[in-house]
Amino acid sequence: MFRLILISILCLAVFCAETQTPEKPKAVTLENYDTIIQNYKIAMIHFDVDHDPYCRSVRQILKKAEKFLRSEKNVFIGSVNVLKEKTLAMRENITNYPSVRIYRKGKFYKNYNKGAEASQILVFIKKLLLPFVSKINSTWEASKFSQSLSWVVVAYVKPEQREEAHKLLKEVAHLPEFDEYLFGITTDEEIAKDMKIKKTPKIVLYSNQDREKYYSDITSVQKISNFLKENSHPYIQELSFAGLSALIRTREPFVILFADSEYDTKISLVKSYMKNSKKRMEVVWLDGPKNPVFYRDFPLSGRWPCLLISTNWNDGNFHRYEDKRITRKGLNKFFEEFEKGTLPVVKKIKQEEITEDNDNTALITAKDWKKFVLDENKDTFVLIYAPWCEYCKALRPHYVDIAKHFSHVEDLALFRFNGDAYQVPGVTLAGYPTLVFYPRNQKQKYISYEGSRSFGGLKEFIEENATVDLTKKKETLQENETEQKPEL
Repeated sequence: MFRLILISILCLAVFCAETQTPEKPKAVTLENYDTIIQNYKIAMIHFDVDHDPYCRSVRQILKKAEKFLRSEKNVFIGSVNVLKEKTLAMRENITNYPSVRIYRKGKFYKNYNKGAEASQILVFIKKLLLPFVSKINSTWEASKFSQSLSWVVVAYVKPEQREEAHKLLKEVAHLPEFDEYLFGITTDEEIAKDMKIKKTPKIVLYSNQDREKYYSDITSVQKISNFLKENSHPYIQELSFAGLSALIRTREPFVILFADSEYDTKISLVKSYMKNSKKRMEVVWLDGPKNPVFYRDFPLSGRWPCLLISTNWNDGNFHRYEDKRITRKGLNKFFEEFEKGTLPVVKKIKQEEITEDNDNTALITAKDWKKFVLDENKDTFVLIYAPWCEYCKALRPHYVDIAKHFSHVEDLALFRFNGDAYQVPGVTLAGYPTLVFYPRNQKQKYISYEGSRSFGGLKEFIEENATVDLTKKKETLQENETEQKPEL
């Protein structure tokens, strides 16, 4: 797959004439960061830490991509060790990791949060090396272009339609959902005839997963993007550990198949079924034996392959395909029962329970958010963290000290929330750690903490934003009374 992508890059002549490629920096540091961005047409820089499992996964994927682009003098792929380059991470305002930044022609382009496989990264970079809409000048170019990626869009238009069609295609190409698509345009009637286009204008969606799809209404960005989304569903794709975090936070149901390379026929069967189905659920598969970290998060049946539908990650609700063999008939029955709502629900094998560590904070889950965080009788302060996050671990002692410092205040409560395990209700999560403060009687809007991650900074923030009396001590509980706390 990687070799085919690399060959197609060469065929499209996006690389410059052969010259001796200068040696690329082996490490990204504060001293060479700006120079790298300016010297390369495309720079992909990964901010990571050594012991984080997500970072390790992304690092290996980027190494594979870098290997195939090592001789390309216009592209740089490298990593920044956040713990060694703290000054650089602070300067670039890196608040979470892994964080992958893309620079194009010396300027920040976007954060990369698309496919977490080496082939998908190569596709993404390949597109950035090309114009957003490539001009096609010959039938040979059109043929090679249409087969170069999984999804290719070509507009065949009349000369007088070119300017408007090019403008619309360029706008579509800039949309995030089409980062992995290539776009081209031609006004040559002979090329259109050779590519079996009988009448123009016409947009053709080429795919290595399906036959060509045709569309004639090239009048708006919305119409073109709707056509592409409706006809280019990723029927089934492999999921890496690095891609799980984004997927489980989607609000829509998704299907996941646990298999391995020995079960190619079952993977092909599910792929074929979803391809010919009207169902538009995201479908992924993963190599279970190579990803044991997944075992704790899914209620597997104990045999391979295992098929699940996730309907609510926060509650740990899944539907599991229970037949011993995955067949087309069995899949029909499984999805029909899912649509009717008659499938039994199975839970995660391991659910995180609410605990207290005698540090004056309570660990809550999504189902407790409304009851405790949005309690209109109290000011509430929440630390949203991820167990693997070193920044969160560094902040934890200061947060505990603050909780102890204000432990005497009756109407102030501090909580901890595992954002890696549950979707955070009503909070826009940009990274870890995230701290939010909800004033009493103003629970419809939170205040984000952006200050120093120190005891002094946290103390000053609470004193500035508290609506309760910070000097008022908790009343001594009567013998038969209990304070309202999350259930242990």
